[in-house]
Amino acid sequence: MKKDFEILASDTLHDGFFRLEKYRIKHTLFNGGWSQELERELFRRTNCVAVLLYDPDADKVVLIEQFRVGAVLNPNRAWLIEIVAGAIESGETAEEVARREAKEEAGCDIQELRLITRFYTTPGGASEQISLFY
Repeated sequence: MKKDFEILASDTLHDGFFRLEKYRIKHTLFNGGWSQELERELFRRTNCVAVLLYDPDADKVVLIEQFRVGAVLNPNRAWLIEIVAGAIESGETAEEVARREAKEEAGCDIQELRLITRFYTTPGGASEQISLFY
């Protein structure tokens, strides 16, 4: 099977703190031929970094607590326990962001940094890719 897709049209629906785009697309099917035309919204976001901080002397991980607007519909859970994370800004490497965010969010200086993997957080509708370190 040849994997292919076509963008028939795209439009920006919102361009604020985040960007929302709408696409008309079609793609090849596993059993051959092409899909019907689909309309999909894409939540456009810069790529990010997440760091699982570990203190080997204490044998503990470091977690932080932050308010998150994505959880406001559950008022008892709007403050979330998380690992350190942040957006990659223009001119920065993922490693630089990992070190910067660890210092800003948790007051930690990273001694050794290793990449676990890179993955899309919600590929069904968002462009964000995370570089996960420990």
